[in-house]
Amino acid sequence: MANQKQLSVTYEDIEIVYDESENVWRFTLRGRERSAESLAKAKEAIDKPVPADKAKPFQRVRAIHLNYSNTITLGEVTSIADGPSYRDKEVWFLSSKGDRSKKSASDIYADSSANMQLVAESQALYKEADALRKKAESTLKKMQHLKIVEPE
Repeated sequence: MANQKQLSVTYEDIEIVYDESENVWRFTLRGRERSAESLAKAKEAIDKPVPADKAKPFQRVRAIHLNYSNTITLGEVTSIADGPSYRDKEVWFLSSKGDRSKKSASDIYADSSANMQLVAESQALYKEADALRKKAESTLKKMQHLKIVEPE
């Protein structure tokens, strides 16, 4: 998708982008990521007056995503998403490379200097552990095999 040109429209100062893979139009309205099945429906949602009982819009926040294999991705949380269950909160995460995806809130960490220092320490420890594993494998390769002689 990186090489493809995205179809987008600006309406009322809001950018509406067509997501071909999902066949929907995506836009951010009052701090929340939205989607509509047609451009007309997206414009209709934008034109709809703000409900009186709605809270303040979500403020984007810089964050770190840590996945199951301990890979770090920097980006920002753009809004809260509907999760698969009442116990599991999810957020929309926009990576620094521009990839947007739903992530479990339990995998999202604050983009702070303390956390970045911990990330650097953990990466150094993983590198050290990898070097030790390779050294252990190299040591085991030096072992002599048992010579089995079959009786005649």
